[in-house]
Amino acid sequence: MTSQQQGVDLSRDPKYNVNYTGAATDARTNAEQAPLMEDIGRRVGQEVMDQTKQGLQDLGTRMLTEGSKWWEANRKELEGPKPLRIFCFIGGLLMFITSLLGMINPFAAVFNAPNYILQTFLGLFGFVTMILEASNIPFLERLRPHVEEWAKFLTVIGGKGLFYMFQGFLAISLWGLLDVIVGAYMAGLGLLCVAWHFGLVKKISRRQRQQAANDPSASGPGMATQQGTGPGGYAPMPQGGV
Repeated sequence: MTSQQQGVDLSRDPKYNVNYTGAATDARTNAEQAPLMEDIGRRVGQEVMDQTKQGLQDLGTRMLTEGSKWWEANRKELEGPKPLRIFCFIGGLLMFITSLLGMINPFAAVFNAPNYILQTFLGLFGFVTMILEASNIPFLERLRPHVEEWAKFLTVIGGKGLFYMFQGFLAISLWGLLDVIVGAYMAGLGLLCVAWHFGLVKKISRRQRQQAANDPSASGPGMATQQGTGPGGYAPMPQGGV
C-alpha cells in the first residue's frame, strides 16, 4: 500500500464534513445562548431572593403582631404586682438620692471622674426606675410612655428585673457603704422580678391553654379531622378495603 493510498483527505469525506459543520454550529449556538442563559439565571436568582426576603418580612411582621397582641392582653399582669412595684419605686428613689449625695462634692468630678460619671448614670437609672413604678404621681406617669417607647423591654417585669440587677451591681462596684446597701437592695429586687416574670409567663400560658380547651369554637374543621384517628394518630383503615 502506497503512502498516497494510506493518506485520506477527511475534509472531502461527506460524513466527516457534516460532523465538522455540526460541531461548529453547536459551538456558535452555545456561544450565542450563554449570555441569555446567564441573564435568565440572574433573574431567577434575584426573584428567589426577593421572594425569600418578602417571606421573612411577612413572618417577622406576623410574629411582632401576635407578640404585640399577647402583650396588650396581659400588660397589666406583666407589669408586676403592686406591692413589688412599691418596693422597686423605693429602691429607685434611694438610688437617686444616693447618687445625688455622691455628686454633691465638686472635687469628685476632678479627682475621681470615673466614680462621678457612674454616680451620674446611677442617678439617671434611679429616676427611670421611679418613672416605671410610679403610681398616682402625674409628673412621673406622663414620662412613662416616652420611656416605654424607647425601651420596650422595660414594659414587662422581667425586663425591669434585669435593669434593676444591672444598676444594683453597678452601684455595688463603687464600694461605698450606701452604694453597696442600695445596690444589694436593687439587685435582690431585680432577681425577684425576673423569677416572678417566668412564673407569671407560665401561669398566663397555662390559663390560655385551658381557655382554648374550654372554648367550643376551638373545635372547628381542624379539630374534626383528629376525632376519627386511629392508633398513632393515623386515620382508621376503611372497613370495605382500599
